[in-house]
Amino acid sequence: MSAEILASLKRIEAKLDAVLAKRQQEERSRPAKAAENVASDQDLDSNWGDPKVRFDPRDWAGDSMKGRTYSQCPPEFLEMLANALEYFADKKAATEPQKAGYDRKDAGRARGWARRSADGKAPARQEQASTGSYDFDDGAEKDEIPI
Repeated sequence: MSAEILASLKRIEAKLDAVLAKRQQEERSRPAKAAENVASDQDLDSNWGDPKVRFDPRDWAGDSMKGRTYSQCPPEFLEMLANALEYFADKKAATEPQKAGYDRKDAGRARGWARRSADGKAPARQEQASTGSYDFDDGAEKDEIPI
Protein backbone atom coordinates (compact mmCIF):
# COMPACT_ATOMS: atom_id res chain seq x y z
CA MET A 1 0.00 0.00 0.00
CA SER A 2 2.82 2.44 0.69
CA ALA A 3 4.09 1.99 -2.88
CA GLU A 4 0.66 3.07 -4.17
CA ILE A 5 0.67 6.10 -1.91
CA LEU A 6 4.16 7.10 -3.04
CA ALA A 7 3.16 6.70 -6.68
CA SER A 8 0.06 8.87 -6.08
CA LEU A 9 2.11 11.53 -4.32
CA LYS A 10 4.59 11.60 -7.22
CA ARG A 11 1.74 12.08 -9.72
CA ILE A 12 0.27 14.88 -7.61
CA GLU A 13 3.68 16.53 -7.31
CA ALA A 14 4.20 16.31 -11.08
CA LYS A 15 0.78 17.90 -11.72
CA LEU A 16 1.49 20.71 -9.26
CA ASP A 17 4.87 21.35 -10.85
CA ALA A 18 3.22 21.55 -14.28
CA VAL A 19 0.59 24.01 -13.02
CA LEU A 20 3.24 26.16 -11.33
CA ALA A 21 5.42 26.18 -14.46
CA LYS A 22 2.46 27.20 -16.61
CA ARG A 23 1.50 30.02 -14.21
CA GLN A 24 5.07 31.34 -14.11
CA GLN A 25 5.26 31.28 -17.90
CA GLU A 26 1.98 33.24 -18.15
CA GLU A 27 3.23 35.82 -15.67
CA ARG A 28 6.46 36.30 -17.61
CA SER A 29 4.61 36.72 -20.90
CA ARG A 30 2.07 39.18 -19.46
CA PRO A 31 3.18 42.82 -19.80
CA ALA A 32 3.66 44.71 -16.55
CA LYS A 33 0.85 47.23 -17.08
CA ALA A 34 0.29 48.04 -13.43
CA ALA A 35 3.80 49.37 -12.84
CA GLU A 36 3.88 51.60 -15.92
CA ASN A 37 0.27 52.81 -15.97
CA VAL A 38 0.45 55.87 -13.73
CA ALA A 39 -1.07 59.11 -14.94
CA SER A 40 1.15 62.16 -15.25
CA ASP A 41 0.68 65.28 -13.14
CA GLN A 42 -0.52 67.06 -16.26
CA ASP A 43 -3.28 64.46 -16.72
CA LEU A 44 -4.26 64.57 -13.04
CA ASP A 45 -4.52 68.38 -13.16
CA SER A 46 -6.65 68.36 -16.33
CA ASN A 47 -10.44 68.66 -16.42
CA TRP A 48 -10.81 64.85 -16.43
CA GLY A 49 -7.95 64.05 -14.05
CA ASP A 50 -10.02 63.68 -10.88
CA PRO A 51 -13.02 61.48 -11.80
CA LYS A 52 -15.66 60.23 -9.42
CA VAL A 53 -15.56 56.69 -8.10
CA ARG A 54 -18.30 54.66 -9.81
CA PHE A 55 -18.01 51.51 -7.69
CA ASP A 56 -16.22 50.02 -4.70
CA PRO A 57 -13.86 47.14 -5.51
CA ARG A 58 -15.15 43.77 -4.34
CA ASP A 59 -12.39 43.27 -1.75
CA TRP A 60 -12.58 46.78 -0.27
CA ALA A 61 -13.51 46.44 3.41
CA GLY A 62 -13.58 50.12 4.37
CA ASP A 63 -16.28 52.75 4.02
CA SER A 64 -17.84 53.16 0.61
CA MET A 65 -16.01 55.64 -1.60
CA LYS A 66 -18.65 55.59 -4.33
CA GLY A 67 -19.41 59.14 -5.49
CA ARG A 68 -16.19 60.67 -4.13
CA THR A 69 -13.47 61.97 -6.40
CA TYR A 70 -10.18 60.10 -6.61
CA SER A 71 -8.43 62.90 -4.70
CA GLN A 72 -10.75 62.28 -1.73
CA CYS A 73 -9.91 58.56 -1.43
CA PRO A 74 -7.15 56.80 0.53
CA PRO A 75 -4.23 55.34 -1.44
CA GLU A 76 -5.08 51.75 -0.48
CA PHE A 77 -8.54 52.11 -2.00
CA LEU A 78 -7.17 53.72 -5.16
CA GLU A 79 -4.70 50.86 -5.72
CA MET A 80 -7.54 48.32 -5.41
CA LEU A 81 -9.69 50.42 -7.75
CA ALA A 82 -6.88 50.66 -10.30
CA ASN A 83 -6.41 46.89 -10.27
CA ALA A 84 -10.16 46.36 -10.75
CA LEU A 85 -10.25 48.86 -13.63
CA GLU A 86 -7.28 47.13 -15.30
CA TYR A 87 -9.09 43.81 -14.93
CA PHE A 88 -12.24 45.21 -16.57
CA ALA A 89 -10.15 46.79 -19.34
CA ASP A 90 -8.55 43.41 -20.08
CA LYS A 91 -12.03 41.87 -20.32
CA LYS A 92 -13.30 44.63 -22.65
CA ALA A 93 -10.18 44.83 -24.82
CA ALA A 94 -11.40 42.49 -27.55
CA THR A 95 -15.04 43.58 -27.78
CA GLU A 96 -14.99 47.23 -26.67
CA PRO A 97 -11.49 48.65 -27.18
CA GLN A 98 -12.55 52.28 -26.69
CA LYS A 99 -14.16 51.55 -23.31
CA ALA A 100 -11.12 49.47 -22.35
CA GLY A 101 -8.96 52.52 -23.08
CA TYR A 102 -11.08 54.69 -20.81
CA ASP A 103 -10.81 52.13 -18.01
CA ARG A 104 -7.01 52.03 -18.44
CA LYS A 105 -6.83 55.83 -18.27
CA ASP A 106 -8.93 55.85 -15.09
CA ALA A 107 -6.72 53.10 -13.62
CA GLY A 108 -3.67 55.26 -14.31
CA ARG A 109 -5.39 58.23 -12.73
CA ALA A 110 -6.26 56.18 -9.65
CA ARG A 111 -2.61 55.14 -9.33
CA GLY A 112 -1.50 58.73 -9.87
CA TRP A 113 -3.78 59.99 -7.09
CA ALA A 114 -2.64 57.13 -4.85
CA ARG A 115 0.98 58.24 -5.34
CA ARG A 116 0.09 61.88 -4.73
CA SER A 117 -1.84 61.02 -1.60
CA ALA A 118 0.92 58.77 -0.26
CA ASP A 119 3.48 61.53 -0.90
CA GLY A 120 1.29 64.12 0.82
CA LYS A 121 0.73 66.07 -2.42
CA ALA A 122 -3.01 65.42 -2.70
CA PRO A 123 -5.42 68.13 -1.57
CA ALA A 124 -6.89 67.69 1.89
CA ARG A 125 -9.68 65.12 1.79
CA GLN A 126 -13.09 66.55 2.35
CA GLU A 127 -16.29 64.77 3.16
CA GLN A 128 -18.99 65.03 0.55
CA ALA A 129 -20.38 68.38 1.59
CA SER A 130 -23.29 69.81 -0.29
CA THR A 131 -23.21 73.54 -0.96
CA GLY A 132 -26.90 73.62 -1.65
CA SER A 133 -30.06 71.62 -1.41
CA TYR A 134 -31.66 69.58 -4.13
CA ASP A 135 -34.95 69.61 -2.27
CA PHE A 136 -36.80 72.48 -3.89
CA ASP A 137 -39.30 72.77 -1.04
CA ASP A 138 -36.76 74.24 1.40
CA GLY A 139 -36.72 77.69 -0.15
CA ALA A 140 -33.07 77.49 -1.24
CA GLU A 141 -31.91 80.14 -3.63
CA LYS A 142 -31.18 79.16 -7.20
CA ASP A 143 -27.50 80.12 -6.84
CA GLU A 144 -26.95 77.67 -3.97
CA ILE A 145 -27.43 74.56 -6.10
CA PRO A 146 -24.08 73.31 -7.48
CA ILE A 147 -23.84 72.75 -11.18
